[in-house]
Amino acid sequence: MSKLNKDILTMVFYEIFHEYDYNSLFSCLLVNKSWCETVVPILWRNPWRYQMKEYQKRSLFNIILTFLSDESKEFLKNQKIEIIKKSTKKFMFFDYLTYCRYMINYNLYDIINSNIIVENNNHKILTTTTSTTTITTNYVITLMNDYYRYILQEEIYKLLIYKCPPLKYLDITFIQQQIDLFPDAKNWLSEISELRCNGDIEPHYFQGLAKFSQNIEKIIINSSREDNYGLAKLIEVQRNLKYFKIVRDADARKDTFMTINHGLIKHVRSLIEFKAVFEGLLFLPNILPNLINLRKLKLFVRDLDQRYEDQLKISSYPNLQILHIKNISINTMTNLIEKTRGNLKEIWVDEYKSCDNIERLIQIIYENCPKLEILSIILYNHNFIEFEKLLHSCHYLKVLYIKVLSTMEGNEEEDRSILSEILKDSAPICLNNITFLEC
Repeated sequence: MSKLNKDILTMVFYEIFHEYDYNSLFSCLLVNKSWCETVVPILWRNPWRYQMKEYQKRSLFNIILTFLSDESKEFLKNQKIEIIKKSTKKFMFFDYLTYCRYMINYNLYDIINSNIIVENNNHKILTTTTSTTTITTNYVITLMNDYYRYILQEEIYKLLIYKCPPLKYLDITFIQQQIDLFPDAKNWLSEISELRCNGDIEPHYFQGLAKFSQNIEKIIINSSREDNYGLAKLIEVQRNLKYFKIVRDADARKDTFMTINHGLIKHVRSLIEFKAVFEGLLFLPNILPNLINLRKLKLFVRDLDQRYEDQLKISSYPNLQILHIKNISINTMTNLIEKTRGNLKEIWVDEYKSCDNIERLIQIIYENCPKLEILSIILYNHNFIEFEKLLHSCHYLKVLYIKVLSTMEGNEEEDRSILSEILKDSAPICLNNITFLEC
Protein backbone atom coordinates (compact mmCIF):
# COMPACT_ATOMS: atom_id res chain seq x y z
CA MET A 1 0.00 0.00 0.00
CA SER A 2 2.95 2.34 0.61
CA LYS A 3 3.67 2.17 -3.14
CA LEU A 4 0.35 3.70 -4.15
CA ASN A 5 0.43 6.60 -6.57
CA LYS A 6 0.75 9.91 -4.71
CA ASP A 7 -2.38 11.36 -6.35
CA ILE A 8 -4.42 8.39 -5.12
CA LEU A 9 -2.96 8.74 -1.65
CA THR A 10 -3.84 12.42 -1.61
CA MET A 11 -7.46 11.65 -2.51
CA VAL A 12 -7.67 9.00 0.21
CA PHE A 13 -6.11 11.25 2.83
CA TYR A 14 -8.44 14.12 1.96
CA GLU A 15 -11.41 11.82 2.46
CA ILE A 16 -10.08 10.92 5.90
CA PHE A 17 -9.52 14.60 6.62
CA HIS A 18 -13.09 15.55 5.70
CA GLU A 19 -14.35 12.74 7.93
CA TYR A 20 -12.53 14.41 10.85
CA ASP A 21 -10.52 11.24 11.50
CA TYR A 22 -7.37 13.12 12.44
CA ASN A 23 -5.84 10.37 14.55
CA SER A 24 -5.66 8.13 11.49
CA LEU A 25 -3.94 10.89 9.54
CA PHE A 26 -1.45 11.43 12.34
CA SER A 27 -0.67 7.71 12.20
CA CYS A 28 -0.12 7.94 8.43
CA LEU A 29 2.72 10.40 9.07
CA LEU A 30 4.79 7.53 10.46
CA VAL A 31 4.45 5.07 7.57
CA ASN A 32 7.23 6.38 5.34
CA LYS A 33 8.64 9.57 3.83
CA SER A 34 6.22 9.62 0.89
CA TRP A 35 3.17 9.29 3.12
CA CYS A 36 4.50 11.93 5.47
CA GLU A 37 5.09 14.38 2.61
CA THR A 38 1.53 13.79 1.40
CA VAL A 39 -0.20 14.05 4.76
CA VAL A 40 1.56 17.13 6.16
CA PRO A 41 0.06 19.62 3.63
CA ILE A 42 -3.40 18.19 4.32
CA LEU A 43 -3.10 18.47 8.10
CA TRP A 44 -1.71 21.98 7.82
CA ARG A 45 -4.44 23.13 5.47
CA ASN A 46 -6.40 24.00 8.62
CA PRO A 47 -4.18 23.71 11.72
CA TRP A 48 -6.78 25.55 13.83
CA ARG A 49 -9.52 22.96 13.60
CA TYR A 50 -8.12 20.43 16.05
CA GLN A 51 -9.16 20.22 19.69
CA MET A 52 -5.79 20.97 21.24
CA LYS A 53 -4.49 20.49 24.75
CA GLU A 54 -2.24 23.12 26.28
CA TYR A 55 1.00 21.42 25.26
CA GLN A 56 -0.28 21.14 21.67
CA LYS A 57 -1.14 24.84 21.64
CA ARG A 58 2.39 25.61 22.79
CA SER A 59 3.80 23.41 20.05
CA LEU A 60 1.74 25.13 17.33
CA PHE A 61 2.62 28.51 18.76
CA ASN A 62 6.34 27.71 18.70
CA ILE A 63 6.17 26.52 15.10
CA ILE A 64 4.49 29.78 14.07
CA LEU A 65 7.11 31.80 15.95
CA THR A 66 9.87 29.92 14.15
CA PHE A 67 8.81 31.57 10.89
CA LEU A 68 8.81 35.10 12.24
CA SER A 69 11.40 37.31 10.58
CA ASP A 70 14.33 38.71 12.54
CA GLU A 71 12.78 42.15 12.15
CA SER A 72 9.53 40.99 13.78
CA LYS A 73 11.40 39.34 16.63
CA GLU A 74 13.42 42.47 17.23
CA PHE A 75 10.28 44.60 17.13
CA LEU A 76 8.56 42.34 19.66
CA LYS A 77 11.60 42.41 21.90
CA ASN A 78 11.56 46.21 21.84
CA GLN A 79 7.90 46.00 22.89
CA LYS A 80 8.98 43.89 25.90
CA ILE A 81 7.79 40.63 24.33
CA GLU A 82 10.57 38.05 24.42
CA ILE A 83 10.33 35.20 21.93
CA ILE A 84 11.62 31.94 23.45
CA LYS A 85 14.99 31.52 21.82
CA LYS A 86 15.10 27.74 21.71
CA SER A 87 11.89 27.66 19.70
CA THR A 88 13.24 30.05 17.07
CA LYS A 89 16.28 27.90 16.37
CA LYS A 90 14.43 24.69 15.57
CA PHE A 91 14.99 23.27 12.11
CA MET A 92 11.76 22.68 10.19
CA PHE A 93 11.41 19.85 7.69
CA PHE A 94 8.43 21.55 6.03
CA ASP A 95 7.44 25.10 5.26
CA TYR A 96 4.22 24.47 7.17
CA LEU A 97 2.55 27.84 6.83
CA THR A 98 2.61 27.67 3.03
CA TYR A 99 -0.07 24.96 3.26
CA CYS A 100 -2.49 26.88 5.48
CA ARG A 101 -5.68 28.04 3.73
CA TYR A 102 -7.95 28.44 6.76
CA MET A 103 -7.98 31.22 9.34
CA ILE A 104 -9.97 31.07 12.58
CA ASN A 105 -9.09 34.18 14.50
CA TYR A 106 -10.51 33.00 17.82
CA ASN A 107 -8.21 29.95 17.80
CA LEU A 108 -5.23 32.16 17.05
CA TYR A 109 -6.31 34.45 19.88
CA ASP A 110 -6.55 31.44 22.21
CA ILE A 111 -3.12 30.11 21.24
CA ILE A 112 -1.51 33.51 21.71
CA ASN A 113 -3.25 33.98 25.03
CA SER A 114 -1.74 30.70 26.21
CA ASN A 115 1.85 31.45 25.24
CA ILE A 116 3.99 34.53 25.64
CA ILE A 117 6.92 35.84 27.63
CA VAL A 118 6.75 39.52 28.52
CA GLU A 119 9.59 41.46 30.06
CA ASN A 120 8.33 43.57 32.93
CA ASN A 121 10.27 45.52 35.60
CA ASN A 122 13.51 43.57 35.28
CA HIS A 123 11.89 40.15 35.53
CA LYS A 124 10.17 38.00 32.92
CA ILE A 125 6.55 37.01 32.97
CA LEU A 126 5.45 33.83 31.21
CA THR A 127 1.85 34.28 30.13
CA THR A 128 -0.49 31.27 30.00
CA THR A 129 -4.14 30.61 30.72
CA THR A 130 -3.40 28.84 33.99
CA SER A 131 -3.58 30.44 37.39
CA THR A 132 -0.65 32.45 38.78
CA THR A 133 2.12 30.22 40.14
CA THR A 134 5.85 30.60 40.63
CA ILE A 135 7.88 28.47 38.22
CA THR A 136 11.33 29.67 39.27
CA THR A 137 12.64 32.73 41.03
CA ASN A 138 12.69 34.55 37.67
CA TYR A 139 9.50 33.28 35.96
CA VAL A 140 5.90 33.83 37.00
CA ILE A 141 2.73 32.68 35.20
CA THR A 142 0.11 35.41 34.68
CA LEU A 143 -2.49 36.51 32.12
CA MET A 144 -1.40 38.53 29.08
CA ASN A 145 -3.00 41.94 28.82
CA ASP A 146 -4.74 43.16 25.68
CA TYR A 147 -1.85 45.40 24.61
CA TYR A 148 0.71 42.60 24.29
CA ARG A 149 -1.83 40.26 22.76
CA TYR A 150 -2.74 42.82 20.08
CA ILE A 151 0.90 43.46 19.16
CA LEU A 152 1.71 39.77 18.85
CA GLN A 153 -1.46 39.12 16.85
CA GLU A 154 -0.45 41.87 14.46
CA GLU A 155 2.98 40.37 13.79
CA ILE A 156 1.54 36.88 13.34
CA TYR A 157 -1.09 38.16 10.91
CA LYS A 158 1.65 39.84 8.88
CA LEU A 159 3.54 36.55 8.85
CA LEU A 160 0.49 34.52 7.77
CA ILE A 161 -0.36 36.98 5.01
CA TYR A 162 3.19 36.79 3.73
CA LYS A 163 3.65 33.00 4.00
CA CYS A 164 0.22 31.46 3.43
CA PRO A 165 -1.50 31.00 0.07
CA PRO A 166 -4.85 32.78 -0.49
CA LEU A 167 -7.41 31.78 2.11
CA LYS A 168 -10.40 29.55 1.36
CA TYR A 169 -12.02 29.87 4.78
CA LEU A 170 -12.11 32.78 7.21
CA ASP A 171 -13.73 32.96 10.64
CA ILE A 172 -13.77 36.50 12.10
CA THR A 173 -16.18 35.84 14.95
CA PHE A 174 -13.82 37.52 17.43
CA ILE A 175 -11.87 39.77 15.08
CA GLN A 176 -9.59 42.43 16.58
CA GLN A 177 -7.37 43.33 13.64
CA GLN A 178 -8.32 45.27 10.51
CA ILE A 179 -6.69 42.58 8.39
CA ASP A 180 -7.48 44.20 5.04
CA LEU A 181 -5.05 47.04 5.93
CA PHE A 182 -2.00 44.77 6.17
CA PRO A 183 0.46 44.73 3.25
CA ASP A 184 -0.40 42.07 0.65
CA ALA A 185 -3.80 41.41 2.28
CA LYS A 186 -5.54 41.75 -1.10
CA ASN A 187 -4.10 38.50 -2.41
CA TRP A 188 -4.60 36.68 0.90
CA LEU A 189 -8.29 37.60 1.07
CA SER A 190 -9.21 37.41 -2.61
CA GLU A 191 -10.16 33.70 -2.82
CA ILE A 192 -12.20 33.23 0.35
CA SER A 193 -15.16 30.94 -0.38
CA GLU A 194 -16.57 30.62 3.16
CA LEU A 195 -16.94 33.28 5.86
CA ARG A 196 -18.14 32.85 9.43
CA CYS A 197 -18.75 35.89 11.57
CA ASN A 198 -20.69 37.62 14.29
CA GLY A 199 -23.20 40.13 12.91
CA ASP A 200 -22.41 42.64 15.65
CA ILE A 201 -18.80 43.18 14.56
CA GLU A 202 -18.05 46.82 13.77
CA PRO A 203 -19.11 47.64 10.16
CA HIS A 204 -15.62 48.79 9.08
CA TYR A 205 -14.27 45.21 9.39
CA PHE A 206 -16.83 44.02 6.84
CA GLN A 207 -16.31 47.05 4.61
CA GLY A 208 -12.59 46.29 4.54
CA LEU A 209 -13.25 42.68 3.52
CA ALA A 210 -15.68 43.84 0.83
CA LYS A 211 -12.79 45.49 -1.04
CA PHE A 212 -10.93 42.22 -1.63
CA SER A 213 -13.26 39.28 -0.80
CA GLN A 214 -15.89 39.14 -3.52
CA ASN A 215 -15.93 35.42 -4.32
CA ILE A 216 -17.51 34.20 -1.08
CA GLU A 217 -20.05 31.45 -1.71
CA LYS A 218 -21.01 30.71 1.89
CA ILE A 219 -21.75 33.27 4.63
CA ILE A 220 -22.67 32.14 8.15
CA ILE A 221 -23.68 34.76 10.71
CA ASN A 222 -23.78 32.89 14.01
CA SER A 223 -25.08 35.70 16.20
CA SER A 224 -26.62 39.06 15.47
CA ARG A 225 -28.53 41.64 17.47
CA GLU A 226 -29.02 44.45 14.98
CA ASP A 227 -28.70 45.43 11.33
CA ASN A 228 -25.17 46.07 10.02
CA TYR A 229 -24.51 48.22 6.96
CA GLY A 230 -20.93 46.93 6.67
CA LEU A 231 -22.09 43.32 6.58
CA ALA A 232 -24.80 44.28 4.08
CA LYS A 233 -22.13 45.77 1.81
CA LEU A 234 -20.01 42.61 2.04
CA ILE A 235 -23.05 40.49 1.13
CA GLU A 236 -23.99 42.73 -1.76
CA VAL A 237 -20.60 42.71 -3.52
CA GLN A 238 -20.35 38.92 -3.75
CA ARG A 239 -20.34 37.50 -7.26
CA ASN A 240 -21.86 34.08 -6.60
CA LEU A 241 -23.32 33.72 -3.11
CA LYS A 242 -24.84 30.25 -2.71
CA TYR A 243 -25.31 29.67 1.01
CA PHE A 244 -26.60 32.12 3.61
CA LYS A 245 -27.29 31.49 7.28
CA ILE A 246 -28.20 34.07 9.92
CA VAL A 247 -29.05 33.70 13.60
CA ARG A 248 -30.63 36.58 15.46
CA ASP A 249 -30.23 36.48 19.24
CA ALA A 250 -33.46 35.57 21.00
CA ASP A 251 -33.34 38.66 23.23
CA ALA A 252 -32.61 41.10 20.39
CA ARG A 253 -35.11 43.57 18.98
CA LYS A 254 -37.49 42.05 16.43
CA ASP A 255 -37.00 44.74 13.77
CA THR A 256 -36.34 43.86 10.12
CA PHE A 257 -32.68 43.98 9.04
CA MET A 258 -33.36 46.26 6.10
CA THR A 259 -29.78 46.84 4.89
CA ILE A 260 -28.89 43.13 5.10
CA ASN A 261 -32.15 42.38 3.28
CA HIS A 262 -31.11 44.83 0.55
CA GLY A 263 -27.73 43.10 0.23
CA LEU A 264 -29.43 39.71 -0.16
CA ILE A 265 -31.80 40.82 -2.92
CA LYS A 266 -29.00 40.70 -5.48
CA HIS A 267 -28.46 36.99 -4.78
CA VAL A 268 -31.99 35.58 -4.88
CA ARG A 269 -31.17 33.68 -8.09
CA SER A 270 -27.81 32.28 -6.97
CA LEU A 271 -28.74 31.17 -3.43
CA ILE A 272 -29.24 27.41 -3.13
CA GLU A 273 -29.26 27.22 0.70
CA PHE A 274 -31.04 29.63 3.03
CA LYS A 275 -31.22 29.21 6.80
CA ALA A 276 -32.55 31.69 9.37
CA VAL A 277 -33.09 31.43 13.12
CA PHE A 278 -35.02 34.39 14.49
CA GLU A 279 -38.10 35.92 16.10
CA GLY A 280 -40.31 38.61 14.58
CA LEU A 281 -39.52 39.91 11.08
CA LEU A 282 -35.84 39.40 10.27
CA PHE A 283 -36.01 39.91 6.49
CA LEU A 284 -38.78 41.13 4.19
CA PRO A 285 -41.18 38.24 3.46
CA ASN A 286 -41.38 39.03 -0.27
CA ILE A 287 -37.81 37.79 -0.72
CA LEU A 288 -38.99 34.17 -0.27
CA PRO A 289 -40.78 33.67 -3.63
CA ASN A 290 -37.69 34.96 -5.44
CA LEU A 291 -35.37 32.25 -4.07
CA ILE A 292 -36.32 30.04 -6.97
CA ASN A 293 -33.17 27.88 -7.07
CA LEU A 294 -33.16 26.83 -3.42
CA ARG A 295 -32.14 23.28 -2.58
CA LYS A 296 -32.28 23.73 1.20
CA LEU A 297 -34.68 25.93 3.14
CA LYS A 298 -34.55 26.06 6.94
CA LEU A 299 -36.61 28.53 8.96
CA PHE A 300 -36.60 28.26 12.74
CA VAL A 301 -39.11 30.68 14.23
CA ARG A 302 -41.10 30.20 17.41
CA ASP A 303 -44.12 31.91 15.88
CA LEU A 304 -43.89 32.23 12.09
CA ASP A 305 -45.44 35.55 11.07
CA GLN A 306 -48.47 35.25 8.79
CA ARG A 307 -46.70 37.46 6.22
CA TYR A 308 -44.05 34.76 5.80
CA GLU A 309 -46.78 32.12 5.50
CA ASP A 310 -48.51 34.11 2.77
CA GLN A 311 -45.30 34.39 0.74
CA LEU A 312 -44.41 30.72 1.22
CA LYS A 313 -47.83 29.71 -0.12
CA ILE A 314 -47.06 31.38 -3.45
CA SER A 315 -43.42 30.25 -3.56
CA SER A 316 -42.18 27.51 -5.84
CA TYR A 317 -38.91 25.67 -5.23
CA PRO A 318 -38.63 22.97 -7.91
CA ASN A 319 -35.07 22.02 -6.91
CA LEU A 320 -35.73 21.84 -3.16
CA GLN A 321 -34.18 18.81 -1.44
CA ILE A 322 -34.32 19.73 2.26
CA LEU A 323 -37.25 21.51 3.93
CA HIS A 324 -37.00 22.20 7.66
CA ILE A 325 -39.47 24.65 9.20
CA LYS A 326 -40.75 25.27 12.68
CA ASN A 327 -44.36 26.30 13.37
CA ILE A 328 -46.06 26.36 9.98
CA SER A 329 -49.59 25.56 8.85
CA ILE A 330 -50.30 22.27 7.09
CA ASN A 331 -51.89 24.07 4.13
CA THR A 332 -48.72 26.10 3.53
CA MET A 333 -46.64 22.96 3.86
CA THR A 334 -48.71 21.05 1.31
CA ASN A 335 -48.43 23.97 -1.14
CA LEU A 336 -44.65 23.96 -0.80
CA ILE A 337 -44.24 20.19 -1.18
CA GLU A 338 -46.56 20.04 -4.17
CA LYS A 339 -44.28 22.35 -6.17
CA THR A 340 -40.97 20.58 -5.50
CA ARG A 341 -41.09 18.32 -8.58
CA GLY A 342 -40.07 15.16 -6.75
CA ASN A 343 -36.67 16.31 -5.49
CA LEU A 344 -37.35 16.46 -1.75
CA LYS A 345 -35.14 14.17 0.32
CA GLU A 346 -35.81 15.54 3.79
CA ILE A 347 -38.95 16.98 5.36
CA TRP A 348 -38.78 18.08 8.95
CA VAL A 349 -41.42 20.20 10.67
CA ASP A 350 -40.83 20.84 14.36
CA GLU A 351 -44.37 22.00 14.99
CA TYR A 352 -47.55 22.68 13.05
CA LYS A 353 -49.83 25.62 13.86
CA SER A 354 -52.81 23.29 13.67
CA CYS A 355 -53.36 19.62 12.99
CA ASP A 356 -56.16 19.90 10.44
CA ASN A 357 -55.97 18.15 7.08
CA ILE A 358 -53.15 15.76 7.98
CA GLU A 359 -54.51 13.23 5.50
CA ARG A 360 -54.04 15.68 2.65
CA LEU A 361 -50.46 16.34 3.79
CA ILE A 362 -49.66 12.61 3.74
CA GLN A 363 -51.15 12.26 0.26
CA ILE A 364 -49.12 15.19 -1.06
CA ILE A 365 -45.95 13.64 0.37
CA TYR A 366 -46.36 10.20 -1.18
CA GLU A 367 -47.51 11.68 -4.50
CA ASN A 368 -44.63 14.17 -4.82
CA CYS A 369 -41.65 12.82 -2.85
CA PRO A 370 -40.37 9.56 -4.39
CA LYS A 371 -36.80 10.34 -3.29
CA LEU A 372 -37.66 11.04 0.35
CA GLU A 373 -35.08 9.77 2.86
CA ILE A 374 -35.90 11.58 6.12
CA LEU A 375 -39.40 12.47 7.31
CA SER A 376 -41.08 13.80 10.42
CA ILE A 377 -44.84 13.27 10.44
CA ILE A 378 -47.84 13.66 12.74
CA LEU A 379 -50.70 11.16 12.66
CA TYR A 380 -54.13 10.46 14.05
CA ASN A 381 -55.28 6.83 14.04
CA HIS A 382 -57.66 7.57 11.15
CA ASN A 383 -54.59 8.55 9.04
CA PHE A 384 -52.99 5.09 9.26
CA ILE A 385 -54.27 3.88 5.87
CA GLU A 386 -52.80 6.89 4.05
CA PHE A 387 -49.59 6.53 6.04
CA GLU A 388 -49.27 2.94 4.85
CA LYS A 389 -49.54 4.18 1.26
CA LEU A 390 -46.72 6.60 2.01
CA LEU A 391 -44.51 3.73 3.19
CA HIS A 392 -45.21 1.83 -0.03
CA SER A 393 -44.43 4.86 -2.22
CA CYS A 394 -41.31 6.29 -0.54
CA HIS A 395 -38.89 3.46 -1.27
CA TYR A 396 -35.77 5.33 -0.14
CA LEU A 397 -37.02 6.31 3.31
CA LYS A 398 -34.25 5.78 5.87
CA VAL A 399 -35.21 7.85 8.92
CA LEU A 400 -38.73 8.37 10.27
CA TYR A 401 -39.94 10.50 13.19
CA ILE A 402 -43.57 9.91 14.15
CA LYS A 403 -45.82 11.79 16.53
CA VAL A 404 -49.12 9.98 17.16
CA LEU A 405 -51.87 12.37 18.21
CA SER A 406 -54.62 11.26 20.58
CA THR A 407 -58.32 11.49 19.82
CA MET A 408 -61.13 11.63 22.33
CA GLU A 409 -62.20 8.06 21.55
CA GLY A 410 -58.72 6.71 20.82
CA ASN A 411 -56.60 4.27 22.78
CA GLU A 412 -52.95 5.29 22.64
CA GLU A 413 -51.57 1.82 23.35
CA GLU A 414 -53.81 0.24 20.74
CA ASP A 415 -52.90 2.93 18.18
CA ARG A 416 -49.19 2.28 18.67
CA SER A 417 -49.72 -1.44 18.33
CA ILE A 418 -51.56 -1.01 15.02
CA LEU A 419 -48.90 1.42 13.78
CA SER A 420 -46.13 -1.01 14.71
CA GLU A 421 -47.78 -3.71 12.62
CA ILE A 422 -48.08 -1.33 9.67
CA LEU A 423 -44.40 -0.45 9.96
CA LYS A 424 -43.41 -4.10 10.23
CA ASP A 425 -45.37 -5.09 7.14
CA SER A 426 -44.93 -2.02 4.92
CA ALA A 427 -41.72 -0.21 5.84
CA PRO A 428 -39.25 0.14 2.95
CA ILE A 429 -36.21 -2.08 3.23
CA CYS A 430 -33.78 0.80 3.84
CA LEU A 431 -35.77 2.26 6.77
CA ASN A 432 -33.45 1.69 9.72
CA ASN A 433 -34.28 4.47 12.17
CA ILE A 434 -37.78 4.99 13.61
CA THR A 435 -38.39 7.38 16.50
CA PHE A 436 -41.68 8.06 18.23
CA LEU A 437 -41.92 11.64 19.42
CA GLU A 438 -43.78 12.72 22.51
CA CYS A 439 -46.89 14.82 21.98
